[in-house]
Amino acid sequence: GDVITLSGSGEPTLYTPLGELITRAKRISDVPVAVITNSSLLFMPEVRRDLMAADIVLPSLDAAIEASYLRVNRPHARCTLERTIEGLERFLADYRGRVLFEILLIEGYNTAERELEALKRAIERLRVDGIQLNTAVRPGTEPGIEPLDDESLERIRSFFGPRCEVIASAETSRRRHEEGALEDTVLALLERRPCTALDVQRSTGIPLAKITELLDGMTKARLVVQETHGKELFYEAAKK
Repeated sequence: GDVITLSGSGEPTLYTPLGELITRAKRISDVPVAVITNSSLLFMPEVRRDLMAADIVLPSLDAAIEASYLRVNRPHARCTLERTIEGLERFLADYRGRVLFEILLIEGYNTAERELEALKRAIERLRVDGIQLNTAVRPGTEPGIEPLDDESLERIRSFFGPRCEVIASAETSRRRHEEGALEDTVLALLERRPCTALDVQRSTGIPLAKITELLDGMTKARLVVQETHGKELFYEAAKK
């Protein structure tokens, strides 16, 4: 069903009035409120207090060995692995909402047997309703980072047990990369001149149905704007 998800373009628990935002969202809607967090600030009592109002919390823990935690997450010096796990333990001891753990798996970073065993031990100490496995579906800050293949993801899902599911596979990653490449192609064209959907189809060779779907999504995302000239609908890149 529908969920109001607070994630932002950064860590949502950095937003000081987060508790008030959650409370107000619940006041105007019966839809459950979910918060995605990297868990790094849960050692702070005020952050734990604010998150108590959420119906669902999706905390991340990508490694339970210090060196790997630093390599994957590159945290601020105050946000140590020990503090993160301690914050999770304190928060989850009192929190009564739904808890869905997220683990981002990166080949060569946190997928060795000892890494996974340490993560499993850490999570088994916590109250968790589900575990969601993610992989590198978007390009990272480091070149050459690739998503795990579906076979590896399934093996790791099985290792974590029945509460675990894969939410982003290599196939998902491939499709998203392809979508992103198509969007970039269309946007580059529209930055040069306004076009109709048919103009875009003729210039790119992408099927018209796919062009229409792309342009609709890009309009909703405010990457492009629509304008009618005569009886034709033109698209152009939104002004930056």
